[in-house]
Amino acid sequence: MDDGETVGYLWIGRDNSGDPSSWWVWDVLVEPEHRGKGYGRAAMLLAEDHARDNGARTLGLSVFGHNDAARRLYTSVGYDITTVKMRKQA
Repeated sequence: MDDGETVGYLWIGRDNSGDPSSWWVWDVLVEPEHRGKGYGRAAMLLAEDHARDNGARTLGLSVFGHNDAARRLYTSVGYDITTVKMRKQA
């Protein structure tokens, strides 16, 4: 925010594959009172720029299936679904 207040955080870096051009979003959080104000989108776009500037050709992430807001955000900035996990209670 303009006043220096922390609204969340984003942690990105190279993934575990050994390929220096494959980066990963390890964690991202926007505090509940700041959600829906564009901070998540801005953070993801900055992450992409930073990763690209440091040699990334891909930036991956995981998201819980029930996290509809995050899934909409990631889809809206161009992320494609690459895997789907499912489970059923026994």
